[in-house]
Amino acid sequence: MMMDNFDSTLATVRDFTGRRSKVQADSQYSQAGKAQRLAAIETEAQAFRPKAYDALSAGWATMRKQAEALANRKAQAEEKAGARWDFTRLTFETESARRAIMQTPDLYDAGDLFDANSKSGDAHKARGWLEVAAEAFTQKHGATVETNRIAKEAAARLAALLTTPELESAQAESEALADAALNALKATGEVGQFYDPGAGSPDNVLNEFGNLLKAVRVERMSLGGGRWQTTVHMTEPEAPNLESYDAKLARLGV
Repeated sequence: MMMDNFDSTLATVRDFTGRRSKVQADSQYSQAGKAQRLAAIETEAQAFRPKAYDALSAGWATMRKQAEALANRKAQAEEKAGARWDFTRLTFETESARRAIMQTPDLYDAGDLFDANSKSGDAHKARGWLEVAAEAFTQKHGATVETNRIAKEAAARLAALLTTPELESAQAESEALADAALNALKATGEVGQFYDPGAGSPDNVLNEFGNLLKAVRVERMSLGGGRWQTTVHMTEPEAPNLESYDAKLARLGV
Protein backbone atom coordinates (compact mmCIF):
# COMPACT_ATOMS: atom_id res chain seq x y z
CA MET A 1 0.00 0.00 0.00
CA MET A 2 2.85 2.38 0.82
CA MET A 3 4.09 2.33 -2.80
CA ASP A 4 0.73 2.31 -4.66
CA ASN A 5 0.82 6.01 -5.62
CA PHE A 6 4.41 5.76 -6.83
CA ASP A 7 3.98 2.49 -8.73
CA SER A 8 0.77 3.52 -10.52
CA THR A 9 2.12 6.96 -11.47
CA LEU A 10 5.37 5.54 -12.77
CA ALA A 11 3.47 2.87 -14.72
CA THR A 12 1.34 5.55 -16.42
CA VAL A 13 4.39 7.61 -17.36
CA ARG A 14 6.20 4.55 -18.69
CA ASP A 15 3.12 3.74 -20.74
CA PHE A 16 3.35 7.19 -22.36
CA THR A 17 7.01 6.49 -23.14
CA GLY A 18 6.20 3.07 -24.61
CA ARG A 19 3.40 4.44 -26.75
CA ARG A 20 5.67 7.22 -28.02
CA SER A 21 8.38 4.74 -28.96
CA LYS A 22 5.88 2.46 -30.67
CA VAL A 23 4.56 5.30 -32.85
CA GLN A 24 8.07 6.51 -33.68
CA ALA A 25 9.11 3.01 -34.74
CA ASP A 26 5.97 2.27 -36.78
CA SER A 27 6.77 2.69 -40.48
CA GLN A 28 3.10 2.52 -41.43
CA TYR A 29 2.53 6.09 -40.23
CA SER A 30 3.15 8.96 -42.58
CA GLN A 31 5.26 11.78 -41.17
CA ALA A 32 2.11 13.86 -40.70
CA GLY A 33 0.23 10.95 -39.15
CA LYS A 34 3.12 10.18 -36.84
CA ALA A 35 3.37 13.81 -35.74
CA GLN A 36 -0.38 13.94 -35.12
CA ARG A 37 -0.31 10.75 -33.04
CA LEU A 38 2.72 11.90 -31.04
CA ALA A 39 1.04 15.25 -30.37
CA ALA A 40 -2.03 13.47 -29.04
CA ILE A 41 0.11 11.39 -26.69
CA GLU A 42 1.95 14.53 -25.56
CA THR A 43 -1.34 16.30 -24.84
CA GLU A 44 -2.50 13.32 -22.81
CA ALA A 45 0.80 13.18 -20.94
CA GLN A 46 0.76 16.89 -20.12
CA ALA A 47 -2.83 16.63 -18.89
CA PHE A 48 -1.64 13.89 -16.54
CA ARG A 49 1.23 16.01 -15.18
CA PRO A 50 -0.66 17.71 -12.30
CA LYS A 51 -2.30 14.39 -11.45
CA ALA A 52 1.13 12.78 -11.33
CA TYR A 53 2.40 15.48 -8.99
CA ASP A 54 -0.65 15.18 -6.73
CA ALA A 55 -0.33 11.39 -6.55
CA LEU A 56 3.38 11.49 -5.74
CA SER A 57 2.91 14.33 -3.26
CA ALA A 58 0.18 12.33 -1.49
CA GLY A 59 2.45 9.29 -1.45
CA TRP A 60 5.23 11.27 0.21
CA ALA A 61 2.78 12.78 2.70
CA THR A 62 1.70 9.28 3.74
CA MET A 63 5.32 8.21 4.06
CA ARG A 64 6.13 11.27 6.21
CA LYS A 65 3.33 10.32 8.61
CA GLN A 66 4.67 6.77 8.78
CA ALA A 67 8.19 8.07 9.45
CA GLU A 68 6.94 10.32 12.27
CA ALA A 69 5.00 7.47 13.89
CA LEU A 70 8.02 5.17 13.58
CA ALA A 71 10.31 7.78 15.15
CA ASN A 72 7.96 8.03 18.12
CA ARG A 73 7.82 4.25 18.54
CA LYS A 74 11.59 4.00 18.27
CA ALA A 75 12.11 6.73 20.89
CA GLN A 76 9.73 4.95 23.27
CA ALA A 77 11.53 1.64 22.68
CA GLU A 78 14.92 3.25 23.36
CA GLU A 79 13.62 4.85 26.56
CA LYS A 80 12.21 1.53 27.73
CA ALA A 81 15.45 -0.29 26.86
CA GLY A 82 17.53 2.31 28.73
CA ALA A 83 15.38 2.00 31.84
CA ARG A 84 16.71 -1.53 32.33
CA TRP A 85 20.14 -0.24 33.29
CA ASP A 86 21.56 1.20 36.50
CA PHE A 87 24.29 3.40 35.03
CA THR A 88 26.09 3.87 38.35
CA ARG A 89 26.39 0.12 38.64
CA LEU A 90 27.36 -0.13 34.99
CA THR A 91 30.21 2.37 35.45
CA PHE A 92 31.51 0.28 38.35
CA GLU A 93 31.38 -2.94 36.32
CA THR A 94 33.05 -1.31 33.33
CA GLU A 95 35.96 0.04 35.36
CA SER A 96 36.31 -3.28 37.23
CA ALA A 97 36.49 -5.16 33.92
CA ARG A 98 39.07 -2.78 32.48
CA ARG A 99 41.20 -3.03 35.60
CA ALA A 100 41.03 -6.85 35.61
CA ILE A 101 42.11 -7.08 31.97
CA MET A 102 44.97 -4.61 32.38
CA GLN A 103 46.23 -6.36 35.54
CA THR A 104 46.23 -9.89 34.08
CA PRO A 105 49.59 -10.54 32.36
CA ASP A 106 48.62 -13.59 30.32
CA LEU A 107 46.25 -13.03 27.39
CA TYR A 108 44.54 -16.40 27.71
CA ASP A 109 44.05 -16.03 31.46
CA ALA A 110 42.43 -12.66 30.75
CA GLY A 111 40.33 -14.35 28.07
CA ASP A 112 39.10 -16.87 30.64
CA LEU A 113 38.10 -13.97 32.91
CA PHE A 114 36.29 -12.37 30.01
CA ASP A 115 34.34 -15.56 29.30
CA ALA A 116 33.46 -16.16 32.95
CA ASN A 117 32.29 -12.63 33.68
CA SER A 118 30.58 -11.82 30.38
CA LYS A 119 28.63 -15.08 30.58
CA SER A 120 27.89 -14.91 34.30
CA GLY A 121 24.18 -14.21 33.85
CA ASP A 122 24.57 -10.78 35.49
CA ALA A 123 23.54 -8.32 32.76
CA HIS A 124 25.41 -5.33 34.23
CA LYS A 125 28.60 -7.33 34.70
CA ALA A 126 28.31 -8.78 31.21
CA ARG A 127 27.77 -5.36 29.63
CA GLY A 128 30.73 -3.91 31.53
CA TRP A 129 33.06 -6.59 30.19
CA LEU A 130 31.64 -6.52 26.67
CA GLU A 131 31.93 -2.73 26.40
CA VAL A 132 35.62 -2.52 27.36
CA ALA A 133 36.89 -5.81 25.91
CA ALA A 134 38.02 -4.63 22.47
CA GLU A 135 39.89 -1.53 23.70
CA ALA A 136 41.37 -3.05 26.86
CA PHE A 137 42.56 -6.33 25.31
CA THR A 138 44.19 -4.51 22.37
CA GLN A 139 45.77 -1.93 24.67
CA LYS A 140 47.19 -4.64 26.93
CA HIS A 141 48.15 -7.33 24.41
CA GLY A 142 48.22 -5.62 21.02
CA ALA A 143 46.27 -6.51 17.88
CA THR A 144 46.55 -10.30 17.58
CA VAL A 145 44.34 -13.02 16.17
CA GLU A 146 43.05 -13.72 19.69
CA THR A 147 42.37 -10.11 20.67
CA ASN A 148 40.62 -9.53 17.33
CA ARG A 149 38.48 -12.62 17.97
CA ILE A 150 37.54 -11.35 21.42
CA ALA A 151 36.73 -7.89 20.05
CA LYS A 152 34.40 -9.28 17.36
CA GLU A 153 32.70 -11.63 19.82
CA ALA A 154 32.24 -8.81 22.32
CA ALA A 155 30.72 -6.48 19.71
CA ALA A 156 28.22 -9.11 18.52
CA ARG A 157 27.20 -10.15 22.04
CA LEU A 158 26.92 -6.53 23.22
CA ALA A 159 24.56 -5.73 20.35
CA ALA A 160 22.42 -8.73 21.28
CA LEU A 161 22.42 -7.73 24.96
CA LEU A 162 21.36 -4.14 24.30
CA THR A 163 18.53 -4.85 21.90
CA THR A 164 14.93 -5.61 22.80
CA PRO A 165 12.02 -7.00 20.75
CA GLU A 166 10.65 -3.45 20.48
CA LEU A 167 13.96 -2.08 19.21
CA GLU A 168 14.34 -4.94 16.73
CA SER A 169 10.84 -4.31 15.44
CA ALA A 170 11.53 -0.58 15.07
CA GLN A 171 14.79 -1.30 13.25
CA ALA A 172 13.06 -3.69 10.86
CA GLU A 173 10.42 -1.04 10.17
CA SER A 174 13.18 1.53 9.60
CA GLU A 175 14.80 -0.71 6.99
CA ALA A 176 11.46 -1.29 5.26
CA LEU A 177 10.73 2.44 5.27
CA ALA A 178 14.19 3.21 3.88
CA ASP A 179 13.74 0.68 1.07
CA ALA A 180 10.36 2.18 0.24
CA ALA A 181 11.77 5.73 0.32
CA LEU A 182 14.65 4.80 -2.00
CA ASN A 183 12.23 3.21 -4.48
CA ALA A 184 9.92 6.22 -4.21
CA LEU A 185 12.84 8.57 -4.87
CA LYS A 186 13.70 6.66 -8.05
CA ALA A 187 10.08 6.74 -9.20
CA THR A 188 9.74 10.46 -8.48
CA GLY A 189 13.00 11.22 -10.28
CA GLU A 190 11.98 9.19 -13.33
CA VAL A 191 8.62 10.94 -13.56
CA GLY A 192 10.32 14.33 -13.21
CA GLN A 193 12.80 13.49 -15.97
CA PHE A 194 9.99 12.29 -18.22
CA TYR A 195 8.34 15.69 -18.09
CA ASP A 196 11.52 17.75 -18.40
CA PRO A 197 14.27 15.65 -20.04
CA GLY A 198 17.71 17.00 -19.27
CA ALA A 199 16.45 19.13 -16.41
CA GLY A 200 19.09 18.11 -13.93
CA SER A 201 19.81 14.54 -12.88
CA PRO A 202 17.25 11.90 -11.80
CA ASP A 203 18.07 12.63 -8.15
CA ASN A 204 17.91 16.41 -8.62
CA VAL A 205 15.23 17.20 -11.18
CA LEU A 206 14.74 20.91 -11.78
CA ASN A 207 10.97 21.04 -11.69
CA GLU A 208 8.09 20.52 -9.24
CA PHE A 209 9.01 16.84 -8.88
CA GLY A 210 12.48 17.90 -7.77
CA ASN A 211 10.88 19.75 -4.86
CA LEU A 212 9.59 16.38 -3.63
CA LEU A 213 13.05 14.84 -3.98
CA LYS A 214 14.77 17.62 -2.03
CA ALA A 215 12.47 17.01 0.96
CA VAL A 216 13.81 13.47 1.50
CA ARG A 217 17.17 12.12 2.66
CA VAL A 218 18.02 8.49 3.48
CA GLU A 219 21.08 7.74 5.61
CA ARG A 220 22.46 4.25 6.20
CA MET A 221 25.36 3.67 8.58
CA SER A 222 27.14 0.34 8.96
CA LEU A 223 27.27 -0.97 12.51
CA GLY A 224 29.50 -3.89 11.52
CA GLY A 225 28.63 -7.54 11.44
CA GLY A 226 26.24 -7.01 8.53
CA ARG A 227 24.05 -4.69 10.62
CA TRP A 228 22.88 -1.25 9.52
CA GLN A 229 21.29 1.73 11.18
CA THR A 230 18.94 3.51 8.83
CA THR A 231 17.42 6.95 9.21
CA VAL A 232 14.94 8.53 6.82
CA HIS A 233 14.73 12.33 7.05
CA MET A 234 11.63 13.96 5.56
CA THR A 235 10.43 17.55 5.53
CA GLU A 236 7.51 19.33 3.90
CA PRO A 237 8.42 20.00 0.23
CA GLU A 238 8.46 23.47 -1.20
CA ALA A 239 5.29 24.61 -2.93
CA PRO A 240 5.41 23.47 -6.55
CA ASN A 241 6.34 25.81 -9.35
CA LEU A 242 4.37 24.36 -12.23
CA GLU A 243 6.35 26.22 -14.88
CA SER A 244 8.11 23.58 -16.95
CA TYR A 245 11.86 23.53 -17.38
CA ASP A 246 11.58 24.37 -21.10
CA ALA A 247 9.23 27.27 -20.36
CA LYS A 248 11.63 28.55 -17.72
CA LEU A 249 14.53 28.50 -20.21
CA ALA A 250 12.39 30.31 -22.79
CA ARG A 251 11.34 32.94 -20.25
CA LEU A 252 14.96 33.52 -19.31
CA GLY A 253 16.01 33.68 -22.95
CA VAL A 254 18.43 30.79 -22.63
